[in-house]
Amino acid sequence: MKKPQIFDILQDNYQLRKIISDKLNTRIVNIERWAQRKSIPKWYQDQLFSIIETELKLSREHFEC
Repeated sequence: MKKPQIFDILQDNYQLRKIISDKLNTRIVNIERWAQRKSIPKWYQDQLFSIIETELKLSREHFEC
């Protein structure tokens, strides 16, 4: 089975985008744009991965960027 890409997860999961936007103090549209562009700003990467790991109960080995 192929690992889901983080961008696919962000595009498909509105609730996760909402949680991330609240925790990162950014607009939900920004997170949607990251998913569409398949690019996450470096200053948000560590926080974003840690939120996804917590919310989806996945380790970094379970998804690819």
